[in-house]
Amino acid sequence: MSTEERVKKLKEEGNNLFAQKQYVTAAEKYTEALQLGGDNAVLYSNRAACRLKMKTYLDAESDATKANPFHSVYFQKALRQPYRSIPSWKKALDKLPKEGLTPAQRNQREDEYEKGLTLAESALNELRTSGGSHLIHAPSNQRDLPWFCAQRMIPDLMEQRNYTSSVKFNAWALANAYTEFTEGIRQLSLATTQGQLRFQSTSALMLISNAILTDHRVFHINGPEFLQKYNQQVLGEAQFFKAWTHEGPDIIKQKVLERLEEEGWHTTSPALTTTIRAWIMQGFYQGGLYQNHVAEVEFLGRTIEIIKWGRERFEDIRKEYRGVMFEETFLRGVIAKVDDATLEATLREANEVIAGVNAATIPPRDSNPAFVSAYYYKPKGQALSLKAMYYRVQANRMKAQNGSLSSSVMDKYFSASRYYLEAADCYAEDDENHAVFLNAGLEMMWSCKTSIRNQLAVMERIRLAIPKMKKIWGQSSFAKQGGDIIFKRGQDMEGIMREGLNKRQYQLDELVVIDAQR
Repeated sequence: MSTEERVKKLKEEGNNLFAQKQYVTAAEKYTEALQLGGDNAVLYSNRAACRLKMKTYLDAESDATKANPFHSVYFQKALRQPYRSIPSWKKALDKLPKEGLTPAQRNQREDEYEKGLTLAESALNELRTSGGSHLIHAPSNQRDLPWFCAQRMIPDLMEQRNYTSSVKFNAWALANAYTEFTEGIRQLSLATTQGQLRFQSTSALMLISNAILTDHRVFHINGPEFLQKYNQQVLGEAQFFKAWTHEGPDIIKQKVLERLEEEGWHTTSPALTTTIRAWIMQGFYQGGLYQNHVAEVEFLGRTIEIIKWGRERFEDIRKEYRGVMFEETFLRGVIAKVDDATLEATLREANEVIAGVNAATIPPRDSNPAFVSAYYYKPKGQALSLKAMYYRVQANRMKAQNGSLSSSVMDKYFSASRYYLEAADCYAEDDENHAVFLNAGLEMMWSCKTSIRNQLAVMERIRLAIPKMKKIWGQSSFAKQGGDIIFKRGQDMEGIMREGLNKRQYQLDELVVIDAQR
């Protein structure tokens, strides 16, 4: 059988499998046909259809673009990123004749291309004017911003050689993250363009993504040009390192192996690192700035997939060759960024992070306090909070179905409370997450028959933590959005309980339920 006949046979087998909704196997058939030399638009288009059904949108978009650049419009819609289709709509309009259009071409221009471009540009304008959970505007007194508060603590901490105090541990990580973030932003600002030549650093993406992995709360935008400068920077680094800018995980795995064989680690590692860090930042922007959690999960999920693949495939390769991207600490930092959009998957990832930290030999805090916080304690705290969120959602659903607080519902709330309190213990007492997770644990206690004694103990911890938290986080996004309000109910309830104990209306070990609409 000739190669052409084998390609045709594989294509027919793929078509039959697609018709039977066996999308994974069908995609494998199309891949095999492409590897035999059947490099044509139909095979790429067919494989893109499979990957769209499989919800591997980045791979699908890559295939669709190879089949026909205009087709990528539909995958940008699937990722809820219609603004990315602007170049495709413009290209489609440019291909139409400038004069003497047929009625069909005129309808196509007006009803499809121009309308599509208008919608895409509207989406872009909406994103430019929208704000998200990671956007912070500087107050009149910038000295009150959390990272400046943390930096002011560092000289005293260094003089005292205070690396291990849980109260000050937060300051080290936050100050370190801010230092890397500001250096990355400084490098963005130094980039210049002369004609068709661009002069820029090749480490800004590494610095900014390191800052986000260390503590994403340092991220802030002080000017409207930031995203444009950032996108130009990433494009420049991608071109310099020959990174993969449009491909998805499946294609990248193949390309990595090919480049390793041809060029070795000295070019493959920086190319893959740039790709991964760009994905991390894209996921961060989509989830935080644009509230686009479909794209956030897509980018971070694909990042995790590549890292896990590389850790297994290149297990015996030394770190100095393969790079930090395949280290467990790096993986842990990325997993900690995954949103709760996929609940069950999040629970599995959370358990993986917790097990990894528990099994690891955690370095002494004085060895590198920022690193130890960012890649051991903080990931575990975030993972525990995700576990708590999982049980809280389960309890809320069961309660809605049953219409009452049954014993099984209260068991779920009890688990949620336990994990929120454990999460709080992973953060320094002056970190706002410490107080927030304590408060979340307290709220769960109110729905699972907990003793007044235990509730008062948590209330006291929250009350003592708030002034410590405000030394750094008094001007955080959380505080500006009314964060203090979430603590008020607990403070009010503490007063009611203590007054009731003084009047002998309650007993310390009395089990109480304070149910409320969630």
